[in-house]
Amino acid sequence: MRKYLYLLAVMVLNGVSLKAQPGFDTTQVSFLPPASRNSVSTVFNKELSIYSLLSKINYSLASGRFNFRVTEELNSSLLKYSGSNTTRDENVLKLSGDYNHGNFFNPGFMVSSQLYSDSRTTDINTAASNFGILYNRLLLEDLVNILPFGGLIEDVQSGISNRGLIYGVQGGMERTLFSDFMIGSGFQFRNEDISPRKNTLRDITASVENFFDSEVRNSLSVRYHEAGRDFFFDADSALKQFFLIDKNQQRRNERFINISDEFHYSGLLSNTSVSIGFNFSDRLVERTTRYRRPDDLFPTSFDSQIEELKFDISSGINYTSEVTVLKLVTSYAERNEKFLLINPGNSNPDHFEQRQKNEGIKNNIASQIFLSLTGSVYLSNSDKVDLSLSHFKLRYDTPSNENIDERDELLAQFRVRYTRLINSSMAVFAGFDMSYGKLVYILAARSSNNNTNRIFKLNTGYSYEGPGFRNHGNFEIIANYLVYDFEDLNPGFKSFSFRQISLSDSLTVALGDGLDLEFIGFYKLSEQGDLKWSDYKIKPGREITEILLLPAFATTLGDYTFKLGLRYYSYLSDIIVNEEKKEENYYRGL
Repeated sequence: MRKYLYLLAVMVLNGVSLKAQPGFDTTQVSFLPPASRNSVSTVFNKELSIYSLLSKINYSLASGRFNFRVTEELNSSLLKYSGSNTTRDENVLKLSGDYNHGNFFNPGFMVSSQLYSDSRTTDINTAASNFGILYNRLLLEDLVNILPFGGLIEDVQSGISNRGLIYGVQGGMERTLFSDFMIGSGFQFRNEDISPRKNTLRDITASVENFFDSEVRNSLSVRYHEAGRDFFFDADSALKQFFLIDKNQQRRNERFINISDEFHYSGLLSNTSVSIGFNFSDRLVERTTRYRRPDDLFPTSFDSQIEELKFDISSGINYTSEVTVLKLVTSYAERNEKFLLINPGNSNPDHFEQRQKNEGIKNNIASQIFLSLTGSVYLSNSDKVDLSLSHFKLRYDTPSNENIDERDELLAQFRVRYTRLINSSMAVFAGFDMSYGKLVYILAARSSNNNTNRIFKLNTGYSYEGPGFRNHGNFEIIANYLVYDFEDLNPGFKSFSFRQISLSDSLTVALGDGLDLEFIGFYKLSEQGDLKWSDYKIKPGREITEILLLPAFATTLGDYTFKLGLRYYSYLSDIIVNEEKKEENYYRGL
């Protein structure tokens, strides 16, 4: 019963947000996509003046020794507003197949197409990358996979098409137990020769985990990553005349080294385990430009380099018993970031030195401390209390006296939540959250931004999971008060308050075999106003009302789910002047 209460409380109190962030970078293409369940999904959504379409297809077929896979993802959006509309489209299509013959001969192919377009005027508003490769997968000693590949690629950027060869090798060893050691590794070497551009990727990872005994475990991992890419951008008139070109070329090289270790010991005390972790990373980023006039003594820009050195150390203590689960975590991290100019060429030495000094103003050292205590206490088989305390402090130092961004940040949070299981189908909960944030700029030039931010939240709700009927409801009150320390001296900074009441609900009713009625909706009433914290006086300035209704019918046919519904959304904002409301904006869409 206690385990069921915990799982049900997790469903009630937590949510997962999934947001796709596709990146147009062919170095991230996986030649052997993991096997997935055959599926087709299409979601069309309209929010205010934004129309979006997300479509995904995953299909695989195995016949004897042959395997065939096809995946496609389309992400399209349209923003309608007065004037010209804005569109953005991304499409990725992959087609692959292979033949499994034995350890040393497993030939295959892959065809990939990536298209990107954006109606906005930018340096890279259209791009495409299409390639086809042949590969052979080798299995050595039933442990190590090696996959050499090669083929042709066409890459289009800024309206310029480049063709060439794509080739390399990737592979690794699955995590395998050797005596008391669990060892795994992976590597990838890749070149895209699309003259005059060239894209490269070198990536090596290795991990070793040692089990001294049932109570002691240590894991070590190492990674080396190096990637380079070339980009086109518009050349100025002087370069066009001197080199007879339309586009200049910039290269971005990145090198990353990471070492991490974690030690875990569970034999110190009964029901208690201790862990200590360490992480070190060294990152170097270079940006170089191909075409520069050799007779330009005072160029407006130089090649640049960013050096980042970071380490962090953490420790944790876990205690678990029949009625209590506690976890204490502490960590310290520090990052040193340096900005440099490189490759002065024939430029004037004094000019380069001055620009180097200006670039060095951005150098910074950031350190942070984090403490947290989380726990759950089972008062009975039906009652549980969750508690969370955390403290975070950031110190941002700038060695240069000309950099006025030096500051300290503090954030403390407290959360408590009570959950009661009424029966096997229904649970109710109530909670209180509070956070306190403080921002202090060290130098007087930016001290007008110093502020204190307080957030309070009360919420209560329920969850019912029964046969043919599911319902989740939540009622929440939020109050946010932001107070500037020196608003009396700077009228441009005004303390303000934000208060909101919200009611949300989701409902699923089974109407018949394979047919459900689903409903999601919320009501939000918000108020924004000027704040005088010392007297706790609030002068309301704006009131906002939002309503969302999403009824839909859903049905399942085999492995496929279809939904058809409506979306109603209304937004009303009123300006409050002399305690009188005046309509500011109103929108209603279906």
